[in-house]
Amino acid sequence: MHHALIYMRMQLRSVAAFLFVSLVSLHSTPALATGFTEPGGESYQTDDGTVSLVWGESESGGAANRVFEVRRWMSGSSLEGQLVYEGQDTASFVSGLNEGEYSFRIRSKPEGGTYPEWGDESLSVTVDYIDMAIVWPLMAAGSVCFVVLILTIVFGRRAVAGKESA
Repeated sequence: MHHALIYMRMQLRSVAAFLFVSLVSLHSTPALATGFTEPGGESYQTDDGTVSLVWGESESGGAANRVFEVRRWMSGSSLEGQLVYEGQDTASFVSGLNEGEYSFRIRSKPEGGTYPEWGDESLSVTVDYIDMAIVWPLMAAGSVCFVVLILTIVFGRRAVAGKESA
């Protein structure tokens, strides 16, 4: 039940993020990648495994026909990282992250050019789901309420039917 609620919440956020990314893409010009403008800061914490990433222009202004690459690394991993997004949009939505710490980085190149080396700037994302010690008692209380409701409906209907036949 808890996982179904998390899944529904993620789906709703995915739709909202898609609409947000579409609007940002329509009203912004791809630019040099200098870091993420959203979420603000160097670190971000989420309790549902999702993050909306937005990047913008450099101080020197935008540059048309730029291609952006966003990659994700698990904490402690020195591999090449997993490709999250590559294209000309200036926003992306990431969902389905497991608990743990992630590092996101962005770089850009002119269309048809080559990517530069990765810079030092990154976004640290920590995913920390709700503690199961809280979830199980809440699910048990919800189950008890559900059973009581069903029993009230069944026995209430029998009581009303018995009074009507008498």
